[in-house]
Amino acid sequence: MKSLLTLSCSNIGKSADADIIQELRNMSLKKLSIRCSLPSVTFVTDALSKVEVLELKFEEGLSEESSGVSGIEHLSGLKHMIIEFSQHDAGAAAATAAVKTTAEKVHPNCQVIIVNVDKKTNE
Repeated sequence: MKSLLTLSCSNIGKSADADIIQELRNMSLKKLSIRCSLPSVTFVTDALSKVEVLELKFEEGLSEESSGVSGIEHLSGLKHMIIEFSQHDAGAAAATAAVKTTAEKVHPNCQVIIVNVDKKTNE
């Protein structure tokens, strides 16, 4: 599993997914795609430093149950970031704007793309 280049995880926060993320520390993972209902993702120091492409897909915006996205600065190899959300409210806009601002500040050469998915047209 040391040569894995792409990984997709859904419903982060479940114990199985948390265990997977812990196992990724020593891997040469280049692309990580995370899909979860709430933006509650934390990247820790020295974890996933070789990730070049990060896809974050959220179904809802910030709420009392979510902690937001933090630790983007620890993804030292980040070149491209895609943030997708399907909620049309102030919480979703705030969550994506905060992640984009942080990514652009700590990774000035990183291209950040925000995609707002309209559930009504995709059903």
